[in-house]
Amino acid sequence: MSEQLGPLTDIHPALPADWASVTPRQKNVIKAGLHEILDGLGCKCNGTKVAIDSVAATVNERIRALAITRRVDTGLRELATAAGVDVEKASPGVIIAASTPEQVQSLIQYEALITQGGIEDVVTNAEMGTIQKEEIARNPQVADPDWEKDLTQFVNRASPHDIAYWQPVLSQVDEQYPGLYIVESQTLKLDTIRPTVDRNGEIMSWRYEESVR
Repeated sequence: MSEQLGPLTDIHPALPADWASVTPRQKNVIKAGLHEILDGLGCKCNGTKVAIDSVAATVNERIRALAITRRVDTGLRELATAAGVDVEKASPGVIIAASTPEQVQSLIQYEALITQGGIEDVVTNAEMGTIQKEEIARNPQVADPDWEKDLTQFVNRASPHDIAYWQPVLSQVDEQYPGLYIVESQTLKLDTIRPTVDRNGEIMSWRYEESVR
C-alpha cells in the first residue's frame, strides 16, 4: 500500500529568482526548508520503522538514565542546601562532598526506582524525541537519514545544469550515421517534488519536474 502526496508547493515563496548565484549557505537553508515540510507531513526515512523497533530498548535506557541523573542531582543539591552550602555558587564537587557516601548511595538506589511519570516530570518530550532521533540515525537500517543525500541532490539540480545525450541520425535508407551530441540545460523544480510513502509513512520514491532551458 502506498500513497502519493501532493507537490511541496509550500517551498515556492522561499525559492530564489536567480539560481545561478545561489550560495552554499542559501542551499542549506532551502534544504532545511524542504526537510521541515516533509517532517511536517509526517514523512519518514526508508527503514525508520524497523530502526525504531530495534533501538527502542536503547532509547528507553538513555531516557531513564538521564532522568535518574537529574533526580539525583536535585537530591544532592537539596542535601547540600540543608548542610548550609550555597549551591548556586558551589562547584559540583563541593555539593557532592556535603553528603556522606551512605546518603549518596541511598539517593541513587531510591531514584533508580523512578516511574514513567517521574521520568516525564524531568525529561521533556522534545528531549525524548532527540534521543530517539540520534539512535535511529546511528542505525544502518535507515538508508538515508533525514533524506540528506536526496535533498542535497535535489537542491543542487535546482541550479541550471547541463545534461548531454547522443541523438542518432538515420538516412533515408535507414543507415545509422554517427549522429549528434545534444547538450541541454535543465533545472529541477523543487516545488513540484511529490513523495510517495508506504503505510508506515516512509518515503519510497520521488516524482518531480525538470524544465529545459
